Amino acid sequence: MTRKHTTTTPPRSSTRGRRTPSLLARIAVVACLLVPVIPAASAFALPADGGGNYTEILCADPASGEGLGLPGMPEGLSNPASTDLWQLTVAEVDCKSGRMTSSRGVPLGVGQGNTYAENTWSALLYQAPANVTINGGSIYRAERAEGPNNGFMGIIQQGGEYNVLYSEPTNPADSGDWYAGGVASRGTFATPFSPANLVNLTISPDGGHWDVNADCDPNGLNNSSCTLTAGQWEYRIFGGEVSLNAVNDPQASNIAGPLASETPLRGSEAVTFSATDQGPGLAYVKVLVDGQIVQSQIIDTNDGHCVPVPGHDAYTWAYQLPCKTSVGGRTYELDTTGLPDGTHHVQVIIEDAAGNQSVVLDRTVASDNAPANTTLPAIIAPGTLQAGTALSGQPGAWTAPNGAGAISYAYQWQYCDPEGENCQAIPGAQAPGYTAAASDIGHTLRVLVTASDSDGSVSIASSASSVVIAAPAGTGTSPGPIAGGVPNGTNASESAILTLNGNRAISRSFPQRAFKITGQLTTSQGTPISGATLEVMQQITGTTTLTLIGHATTNSSGVFAVSIPAGPSRRIEIAYRANTADSSCTTSASVTETVKAGVQLHVSATSTGPNGMVIFRGRVSGPIPRQGALIQLLVHYRGHWELLRNPHTKRNGTFKVVYQFEDAVGRFPFAAEVPSGQANFPYTTGHSNTVNVRTA
Repeated sequence: MTRKHTTTTPPRSSTRGRRTPSLLARIAVVACLLVPVIPAASAFALPADGGGNYTEILCADPASGEGLGLPGMPEGLSNPASTDLWQLTVAEVDCKSGRMTSSRGVPLGVGQGNTYAENTWSALLYQAPANVTINGGSIYRAERAEGPNNGFMGIIQQGGEYNVLYSEPTNPADSGDWYAGGVASRGTFATPFSPANLVNLTISPDGGHWDVNADCDPNGLNNSSCTLTAGQWEYRIFGGEVSLNAVNDPQASNIAGPLASETPLRGSEAVTFSATDQGPGLAYVKVLVDGQIVQSQIIDTNDGHCVPVPGHDAYTWAYQLPCKTSVGGRTYELDTTGLPDGTHHVQVIIEDAAGNQSVVLDRTVASDNAPANTTLPAIIAPGTLQAGTALSGQPGAWTAPNGAGAISYAYQWQYCDPEGENCQAIPGAQAPGYTAAASDIGHTLRVLVTASDSDGSVSIASSASSVVIAAPAGTGTSPGPIAGGVPNGTNASESAILTLNGNRAISRSFPQRAFKITGQLTTSQGTPISGATLEVMQQITGTTTLTLIGHATTNSSGVFAVSIPAGPSRRIEIAYRANTADSSCTTSASVTETVKAGVQLHVSATSTGPNGMVIFRGRVSGPIPRQGALIQLLVHYRGHWELLRNPHTKRNGTFKVVYQFEDAVGRFPFAAEVPSGQANFPYTTGHSNTVNVRTA
């Protein structure tokens, strides 16, 4: 009795030519179809939604038992028939909201009260849309055929489990040994989503459809006709789900906007694009920063159709084609004030209702939401600038994007040469006000203002002041002993000279970043200053603050040596105060140390196949910023290094990259690079060891 067809219309005579030649043969056919009560099926394992697969719920949700609120037939389901009398009307379909009951759902329309010729048929046909195939699915149905009326109906679930329900031939002339009589049914109408009602769908060979057929006297066992009266026969689908597969990715076009082209990004930046899809429609747009989704939303709800069924995943819908297949001029914004200033990997991805994705935007950009200066800082000084004069630093004017938080200010006073160049931080001078000291005589002064918001900091200095001069004699402001202090060393002098040995700028690798500084402290006449205590301070690159990290003591020749502990890129300053109570240093000298980032790289396998997969793991040394450190994974290919991936590390400095070769044969060297210029990461560009992977 199996019907096999791949057309979208059920065949009208697929069972003709199969009449049994004798009563005995008819007994055998009916006995094998009627005797067993087929147990409830269990749901087939279907592929997970997403990645090209999606689910349509039919009429009512089996998980909740609630109707979907559809105004008519579920999308994709139709009711072809050989006669108008056996076709459904809109009023006979009930998939509206509310609890599913025995009289609701989608019935199989079969006219009552007439005699019909053999192979008069009606069907419920589910057809996959263009560019989509059916993975499988299940329905909940109930069937019954009963009563003392002439009739012999066959129910065949085409493209599904081969289950056939016959109503009994109740013509008394046919009531021989094989007359079953009474009732033939499967499932229960009283409980629509009973396990007894579950039928799994096996799809047509082309993956394009499944259907359920009602056929009058399909084997010609009842005088080639059937007579039905009201209430004798019923088949009803209450609900179910169909798993579908769409193979085409959505496509984006007309991509424009600052998010797609500008750098650095500041405040809220937008991208605009149009898109099309040849499958179930455009569902989602997702914005990712450094591999993390920061924004995900439905592109267009399509009058409520493009909204997932509640209680299910994001790719389960009440419609076969739930979303719009074409949208134009859609604009989406990324608020960059929520990102730490620095380098970021930004992606915009569109996704159709089956989870097929396309990249609209994929770029590495910088974000800069630190305050912007509109008026330079300034120094306010009353009258002549001389030792003892009180100065006031003004921050100037600054702006910050909405969402970047309030602006705060920090100050660092500096002394410079008479031309306002070669400026150095004055230790301890970090208040808005500053009083010029004797050690400032002959120098100009300026104030470095650092403005900070929740995203970053910017430092800008004022113009240099006039040269500081000595106060007139007798004013008590000229250099000399200070109350409460003692001279710092034998031959202590306000005109001391501090000389350092070696280069004033050095570059070190991460493992060798500790070093030693030696030098000598003398008077301006060259007399050694012995027993003096020197302050050792560091200013980490990217910051404005000098921090005390140690001390050094001069020997009888004024010579000193100090070991500098390992650290990041920084400026090391050695400073001397002629009197222990001096508020500022008499003299100082500095060394700038540049440190390369430290990074190690490992690979899970050094050999694999041409399409094999390897996993790269590594760690960046040193303090890692909140946003992680940016890594560039490189491969040496055709004579030069090429960028392969650019992940960020975790807060502990570790990173991981999974890579699959594509028809590659040979030896491939890989290395990791940590680029310089990253926010809150005071290291210059560093490179890892090289690892080699062979493919064959």
